[in-house]
Amino acid sequence: MQKCVKLVVRCDHHQLGSVRALIETAAKQYDVEGTLYVQRPAHLQIVVAGEKELVDQFIDQLHHALHDGAMSVSLEIEASLKERDYRGVFRIIE
Repeated sequence: MQKCVKLVVRCDHHQLGSVRALIETAAKQYDVEGTLYVQRPAHLQIVVAGEKELVDQFIDQLHHALHDGAMSVSLEIEASLKERDYRGVFRIIE
């Protein structure tokens, strides 16, 4: 079963690089597709799609990694419809 969600990450400007790297690594690890938009210096919008179990594991890993460390990060999650074909890749758009 396929699942698509939208996530919004807000972090401090100096944490942006490590948060981006964490998201990119998790996307590769769980083989999900979608996009990461850097909307403002410390505001990221992520659309992720894939097999339900893999998307859930991706979200779980992000949630634990972003809230376990010394990071000051907020993570919002909402259901979404797959609006476009991501062609099996996860893209970072700035």
